Parts: sequence; structure tokens; C-alpha cells
Amino acid sequence: MPLVKSKKMLDMAMRKGYAVGHFNVDNLETVQAVIGAAEEMKAPVMLAVSESEIRYAGFENLVSIIKTAARGSRVPVMLHLDHGKDGKIIKKCIESGFSSVMIDASYCSFDENVAITRRVVRMAKRRRVPVEAELGSVDPGKVRKGDDRFTDPHQAREFARLTGIDSLAISIGTSHGAYKFSSKPKLDIKRLQLIDDVVEIPLVLHGASEVPQAYVKLGMRHGAKWKGAKGLDNRTLALACSMGIDKVNIHTDLNIIRIASTRQYLDNNPGETDPRKVQDFARSNVKEFVKKKLEILGSAGKA
Repeated sequence: MPLVKSKKMLDMAMRKGYAVGHFNVDNLETVQAVIGAAEEMKAPVMLAVSESEIRYAGFENLVSIIKTAARGSRVPVMLHLDHGKDGKIIKKCIESGFSSVMIDASYCSFDENVAITRRVVRMAKRRRVPVEAELGSVDPGKVRKGDDRFTDPHQAREFARLTGIDSLAISIGTSHGAYKFSSKPKLDIKRLQLIDDVVEIPLVLHGASEVPQAYVKLGMRHGAKWKGAKGLDNRTLALACSMGIDKVNIHTDLNIIRIASTRQYLDNNPGETDPRKVQDFARSNVKEFVKKKLEILGSAGKA
């Protein structure tokens, strides 16, 4: 089926108490793995591309792969621009029929964030493309001195009202990358509840990869230097989804699985000369992981 708009899918998730899985992709095999998993689990799914992934694969190449795969899919597939900052890329995504775009001006002051976001919303509404924005930060190192990186509930309500966005990414304790926590993972669930009480649009959790320890250990056995890599446990993630999170962004997990699988396959098959066999092995592992994640998010069976 053709790409579907994200607003319908996220609004449904908000009403029925589950979260849509958002998975970043940058090549054919990852697209196939994610959509294949969604089909087997009968779940709606969002494929996302960042500006760096667009630069890596080429806009037309990557978007064509995703649109072609979506047309052949038996479940709703969305295409989303993740962490958009470049106005030209955001405009191109809107004009190219993306299901939604994200404008990330979370590194700015509140007033600047509102102004930048409003400009993108006005541009996107002409094409009826939903917009996600972020308030707070999941990149602790980029927060300005003296600022609280967590999302303030009252600011969140005001931000949603002033900008007219369709979904809001919030900060309640997660972070990007493979080293999210130095001790036991913890989210500010009370803050999530307060935000959910006053914001009437779907809420998004970035930086929510679990950093699967089985694959971290596998990669390290085959030469990876990932000591201390730690993510968000599935029990806490499931709780967040039940308490108001309607979309969950996952990227690092897929990268770790792809790299660990590649290292393992090449070490075990040193004479291999066919890269398709390596990629197929990694694709299969990513697919099985995504299937399990869709169950945890509660979106399995919701297509």
C-alpha cells in the first residue's frame, strides 16, 4: 500500500494505549528487515531517515527504496524525517510525500524553538504533512549551561498550543547513542504523566534503544570495543508506552545488531567472498529483533 500519513496512526496509538515503532534505516536490507517484521507481527511501522542517512545513501535512492517497499507491504508504512534541521531538506521531504517530518530546534531557546517550528508547520500544512518537534533534549552534552534538559510539562502545553504541531518529542531520561546510562536505567515517569495530562497530541520518546546486551557481548567477542554500552530495559519502555508514549524511536539497536552480526559472520566464514550472505545474516537478525520490539511497544496486531 502507499505511504500513510503519520497523524492517523499516532492518533490511533494515543487512543488505544500503545506505541508505534520508529526505526531508522539507511539501506535496502534494513528496510526489508523492518517491514518484514511489521508484516509478520501485523503492526503499523514508521521508517525514518535522518539528514546524515540521506547524505549517506542519496535522497532519491533511499526514498525510492522505502516507497517501493511500502507499496508492496501488507501493513501501514510511514516515512519520517528524523531530527530535521536543514530547511532545504525539510522542504524537499514535505514536497516528496513524506508521511511526516520532524523539526528539531530543541537546542534553541524556547521562543526560538517556537518560531522555527511554526515556520515549518506553516510550510508542511500546505501539503497536509504532520510535523513533530522536540522540547527538552536527549543529548545531555548539547544542553546550554543552566538549562534543564528534561521537558517541563507547562512549557510542553504552551509549546504545542503556540506551534500547532502534530506530535511532541519529550525528554524524560533517555539519550541518543549506545551509552545511555552509567547505572540502572531510570525514566521520570511522573514527569511523563504530568505532560500527558496537559498535552493533547501524541508524545514521542527518542533515544529509546535497549542496546541489546546479547549483541553487545557478541560484538565484543568478535573485536568490538563496546564496554559499558547500556540502554533502556524493555520493562521500563513498556511502562512508558502504557503511561502516554505513542511513538518510540529506535536506531542504535539496529546498528549494533548489524555490526555484531557482520563481525560474527566474517570471523566464522573467513573465506566468504559474497557480501550478500553477510548482509542476509544481519538482515535476519534485525528482523527478529524488530518483531520482539513491536510486541513490547504493544503495536503487534494493530495494523
